[in-house]
Order: sequence, then structure tokens, then C-alpha cells
Amino acid sequence: MSYQMGWPIFSLFGKRDEMIRELTTHRHNRGATFLCRLGLYLSIALVAGCDVVQVEGQGSQLESLQIVALPEANDQSSTAVDLVFIYSSRAATLLPKETGEWFAARDGLKSILGLQADLVSLEIPPGDIVEAVALPERHRSAIDVVVYSNYLSKRGQQRVSVSGFHNLQVVLKNDHIEYFEMME
Repeated sequence: MSYQMGWPIFSLFGKRDEMIRELTTHRHNRGATFLCRLGLYLSIALVAGCDVVQVEGQGSQLESLQIVALPEANDQSSTAVDLVFIYSSRAATLLPKETGEWFAARDGLKSILGLQADLVSLEIPPGDIVEAVALPERHRSAIDVVVYSNYLSKRGQQRVSVSGFHNLQVVLKNDHIEYFEMME
């Protein structure tokens, strides 16, 4: 009995499929289908080529970095600071915009990014000064340098591009970070 009830439904689907086929083979829809396929292929080609595209005219000017943690920095807690040196535009698009997302996915992202990025991870206790952070050998080739800071306060959880600095001083304060250009 259930089979008999199902047969009319199948015939309805057949009519529906026939109508859809008729509508999509209309001469006006063929052009739209072609444009959609062309757009899809161009998008795939663009995304596939992203890992080899370098952004011309941009790049890191960072030569030195000093980090100063004031005694009250991060509510008197150690602060995780990650510097990500980016060497491809594809890597730049993979980096999260939010600090919490970065620290939650950091290990997985490191393996995905591979040679497209270098990571310098630091844990700075309050009242400490790192006179000269060791930069990666190829830091001059980076198209961008991003700093992630893992603060207790939302205000201190920042993702900042520091590529425009030459001699950067990062000052960890109570609930936020400040960035300064040091004079040589």
C-alpha cells in the first residue's frame, strides 16, 4: 500500500525535473550558465595562485625590536606575545583577525603556513625588558609582520601590523600595549 501511495509522488518529481531541464536549457540561460562557470574557473585560478603572489611595494622595514613590560603589565601577569613574519599573501589571508583565535589555533596554523611565515613566540613577565628580540634570518623578506598579544583585558588583545616600524619598542602596560619608533 505504501508503494502505491509513493508512485504518484515519483511522477510529480519527474514532471518537476522535466520543467527544470526545460527552463535551464533555454537559450538565455545558457549564457548565464557559461558566465557562472567562467567566474568559478577564474576564482579557482586566482585562489590557486595566491601562494606565489608577492605584494610589490610593501614589506617589512623592521630592523630591531625591544619589548618593555611595566611592573603592572597585564594585571601583573606574564604576557604571551607572538610575532608572525609573513612571506606570502596567501599566508596573510589565513591569519585570524582576533587574538583569541590566533592563540587557540596557533599550533595548527604554524603547520599549515609552513615556510610562508615565521613565528617568534615570547612570554614576558611583568617588569621585564627584552633588549633585542631575535628576528628570523629572512625577516627583511617579509611582506608584513603581525603582533598578537594575549592580554587578560579585551583592550590589550591586539592584532597589530608593525611592518612600518624600523626600530620598534613595544611597551606592555596594565591593560593595553603601546608601540613606539625608537631613535637610533
